Amino acid sequence: MRENYYYGQGKVFLAPRDNKRAFRWVGDVSSLKIAFSYEQQITKASRGGQLYQNQRIITGASGSISSTWHNFSVENLALLLGAQPVDEPFSFNEQFALPDGIVKGDIIALPHTTIFNVSIHGLEREADYVVDRQFGTIEFLATPDVTGMIAEYDHLFNQWLPFFSVKPQEFYLRFQGVNLAEDSTPVLLELYRVSVDPLATLEMISSGMDIAGMDMTSLILPDFNQQASSVFSYFGQIQLVTPQSPSLTYNGRADYDGQYRYRGK
Repeated sequence: MRENYYYGQGKVFLAPRDNKRAFRWVGDVSSLKIAFSYEQQITKASRGGQLYQNQRIITGASGSISSTWHNFSVENLALLLGAQPVDEPFSFNEQFALPDGIVKGDIIALPHTTIFNVSIHGLEREADYVVDRQFGTIEFLATPDVTGMIAEYDHLFNQWLPFFSVKPQEFYLRFQGVNLAEDSTPVLLELYRVSVDPLATLEMISSGMDIAGMDMTSLILPDFNQQASSVFSYFGQIQLVTPQSPSLTYNGRADYDGQYRYRGK
C-alpha cells in the first residue's frame, strides 16, 4: 500500500445556508481543525462467570470546528462578533453639548469620527483647543471661562459594529485546499451546517512577532436534508479531487487533438 502524507493549505469559504451557495472567501486562515465526538452504548456478554464488552453501538454524533482568521474585514468582524453593521451617513451641522466643568488637558470624545469644520462658540481653535479629526476628539489647551458650550461640526460616512446585536447564524463551509506533501493534490471539504460561536477573544494590542488572529469556533450540526449513508454523512464530506491534466491523453502518453472519433461518433 502506498503511503500518503498530508500538509494542507487552502482557502475557507462561507455561505449563508439560505443564500443558494453564494460563498464568500474569509481571507487568510492559518489554522483549520475539525473534531467529532459520539455517544455510544456498549453491550456485554457473559462467559464463564465474567462479563465482556461485546458490541459497541453508536447512538449519536456531534462535531465542532476551530480556526484562526487574520482578515479583520467588516464582514468577518460582524460575523464573529454577532454584529449587524450600522451605517452612519455623511452629515452637516452636527451639534454636541459639551459637559460643564472642562479644564485644561481634558479630552472630549464627540459621538462621531472623521470630523471636520469643528467650531465652539466663544473659543478659538488651535489656541483654546485642538481637534483630532480622525478619531473625533477635542483636547482643551486652556480651561474655558464659559459654560453651556456647543461643539458644531460635520462628519463623513462611517460604519459601526454593535457587539452581539444579532442571533447566531448558520453557514455552509467549504474548504478548497491542496496537499503540499503529495504534489499539491487538490482537497475539498464541505460542511453543510455550521453554527458560529461569538468571538471569545479579540486581540487589539499585539506583542511579539505574530500577526493578531481571531479564533473562530462553531458547532457542526447535521443537515438532515442531505442524502446520508452513515450518521456522520449528515455533517459533510471530504474529497481528494482528481487533478486536472493540462490536456487529454491516450494511455497517458499521446495527446488527443480532437481530430479522431471513437467508432465514428
